[in-house]
Order: sequence, then C-alpha cells, then structure tokens
Amino acid sequence: MNDSTPRSTLYNPDVTIPIAQRDYQLARQVAAEQFTPEAAQQWYHTILALRVVQHYLQLQGIARDTAQGESANPVLRLSMVVGDLWLPGRGKVECCPITPQQESFTISPAVWRDRLAYVAVELDLETDQGILLGFIRKPVPQVRRSDLRSMPELLEVLTPPIVQSQQNLVRLGSWLNQLFSPGWQQVDRPSQRFAFRGTEAWSGEFTSVWEPIETLYAEQTQAILQEEHVTPSDALCYLVQQTEREETRWLAADLLWEMTPDHPQAGVRRCLDLRDMLGGAAVRLMIGILPTETEQVSLLLRVLPLQAGTLPDRLQLRIRGEDDQGNAVENGVEARSQDDYIQFKLLASFGERFTITVSWEAWQYQEEFLV
Repeated sequence: MNDSTPRSTLYNPDVTIPIAQRDYQLARQVAAEQFTPEAAQQWYHTILALRVVQHYLQLQGIARDTAQGESANPVLRLSMVVGDLWLPGRGKVECCPITPQQESFTISPAVWRDRLAYVAVELDLETDQGILLGFIRKPVPQVRRSDLRSMPELLEVLTPPIVQSQQNLVRLGSWLNQLFSPGWQQVDRPSQRFAFRGTEAWSGEFTSVWEPIETLYAEQTQAILQEEHVTPSDALCYLVQQTEREETRWLAADLLWEMTPDHPQAGVRRCLDLRDMLGGAAVRLMIGILPTETEQVSLLLRVLPLQAGTLPDRLQLRIRGEDDQGNAVENGVEARSQDDYIQFKLLASFGERFTITVSWEAWQYQEEFLV
C-alpha cells in the first residue's frame, strides 16, 4: 500500500515535559565548562534536551543510567557535543535539541553509530517546556521535522519483546553432575590447535604445548614447572585449581579441554542456539562452569557466532544479580563489528541466582540461572 500521509502529521506535538530549575542549573554548569561561547550554547541546549528525554522515559517506566555515556564525561565534553543517554540492557538514544523556529536539524557524524534512536526535542524556553517531536532510527546529516516518527513508536523500539525459553530456571550446579537443561548442547572442540590463540592474553602460534603453559605460569609464584615428571595436564590442572586470576583459570581450562575434553578439571561447557530468540541472528550462548578449591565455582558466559566470523554489531550481553549485601548489580558488554565473541568471567557461590540477557535490535533472550 502506498501511504502518502506526511510524517509530520503522525507525531503528537502535545507531548510536552516541563523544564525544571534544576535542569537549567545543570545546563548552565556544563555550559560554563566550555572554552567558547558557541560550545557553551550547544551544550546548554543539549543538556536541556537530555533532561527532557530523561523525564519522559521516567514517566514511561524505562530505566536510565545518567552516569554512563559520553555526555556524562566532563573530559569528553570539552572535545565534542554529544547528547547520548544510556538505557541499561538496551543501549543509547541521542537527544537532539531544536528551536521552535527550526524546520530541520543536523546530526554530527561523530554519533552516527551505537544509537537505538535519535530523538528531536523542541525547546520552548519562554514557557519552560520541552516538546518531544519524534525520532528517527538511522542517522542522516540533515533531519526535517517531516522525517520524524511518532513517540509511541519510540516506546516500541525501547521496550522490545522478551523471548524466554520454556525452562523457568537453569540449574548450573547440576551440570557438574552431568544433568543438563533441555536445549543446551555439547560444545564442539575447536578445529585450531590451541583454543585460546588470538585472545588478549597472547597471539601467534606455538610449536610446543609447553610454550603457552610457560606463558601462563610467568605471572604465577608456583614452581611446579620445575618439578620432574610434570605433564602438561598436571601443570594446567594446578593452575585451574590454584590461580586467583579468572582469566588465567579459563585459559588453562581451555587448553586442557582442547587436549582432553573429558578431563574433570577442564570444566563443563554447554551452548544454546539463540537464532529463534534473536530474530534469526546466528549466535549462541555458551556457559562454562569450573569447580575451584573454595566454596565457589568459576563461570564463563560467552556469546559467539554459530559459525566462524564476527558477531552482529551492537549485540549486547548483560548479567544481573545481587552482591553480598543484597543490592542489585548489573553489568553489560556490547559487540563491535570486529568482535568474534563477548563474554564475562566471574566467581559465584552455590545457591546464587543471576539473570542473563542477550539483546539485538528489537529482540531479547532472557534466562534466570541458579548455581
């Protein structure tokens, strides 16, 4: 169907948010940091637009993290004008100020990526109001008012459907007894000689299995490599059990797993195909669990492609749980176009629960885990 209705009739000009005195105070404070009057004025309007969008999302029940993003960094604010607002578990939106007289506005190429949307905010400073005009998804150098999509559509973008598997709780502790939840498949051994080649720990190829092991031990105080009749498996098992660095523990476990997949100290690994849950994105979630010498287990949470290649740009992995005092803790990582995986490594106690969210564009997979 050919819809000839202009976009300008679709947004609601009555979506207004009052601008409070504390908003003006913050805008003046950031403007005062700048070296030129032009930068000061740009930042003044950008902060007001940010505050308007923040207040609007608060009314809609959408979480914001005002401490994250380039706009919250005083050092970065001296070199560029950016209005990014971080939404935990989702990504960033860019807040673009516009005056009542403007029919269009520009979007700097510096913010043409890593944004869920670009929201236009008309600032009516005579009435102390910000009017949410609408948004666009893909940036262009010049945006006309008629290009904007409606604010109700923005809420659909920022609150994507959550697709959960049929299992309400994945019991990771049972994996150590070879009891697995449906859908979690065995991880194939890597085809390359050393599973960790190309990681941040080192790069290049090794002619002997002892070379990477000696590299791992370089930062350790143990002298086991100097003992007679020590096998590669012995050395790697010792590291898995004794090291205090999770990066070292998993590098040792990966090498042991490649040498002897069924070795008990190599840990347990299972993966879940996420294509049906992420709109066809060919990725999988891999979870590894290693027992340690303490009452805790070491966990590896990794998202990687189903086949060789890189992850979709802006795919996110987030983990949410509680600290020792019962306070909510959340952390996340976002894939770049060159990343072949994103991951977390952490220690957890038996009985702990946490939630993993993998999101991409308008799709999310979310699952709760019990250690």
